[in-house]
Amino acid sequence: MGILGLTVDEQYGGSGILDASAVAIVHEELSASDPALCLAYLAHSVLFAHNLSMNGTHEQKLKFLPDACSGDRIGGMCMSEPDAGTDVLGMTTNARRDEGNKTFILNGQKMWITNGTVDGTSTGDMFLVYAKTGPNRGDITQFLVEKGILS
Repeated sequence: MGILGLTVDEQYGGSGILDASAVAIVHEELSASDPALCLAYLAHSVLFAHNLSMNGTHEQKLKFLPDACSGDRIGGMCMSEPDAGTDVLGMTTNARRDEGNKTFILNGQKMWITNGTVDGTSTGDMFLVYAKTGPNRGDITQFLVEKGILS
């Protein structure tokens, strides 16, 4: 139906950036039909695609958003933790820069992963993982992590 990328620019496979009223109407209609379906839709289209559209680099958007907007790949979010729940400022997952590999190493645990399972057994394809990157409570960064990509 072309509704997975309502807030994503067309150059990245979206429908174009619709205003908040238009997006809310889609959410309301989906909820009227099936609230659970709407929540899964929102996890993918808002928590993943919209966040990436707003905060990702041009290269990340080109690589990940077309498949997210077409539905060929499912995105989700990893924020909640066993000891902090949904208190993002209380999270303990951290990321440290590995200068040798020019990457980050994530350390911690996540739970209640949004779209972590699509059908009860398989998982989504790509996730925004929240982690602390500095000493202050607000030093939090989103990392884009693909399923099956380990270094």
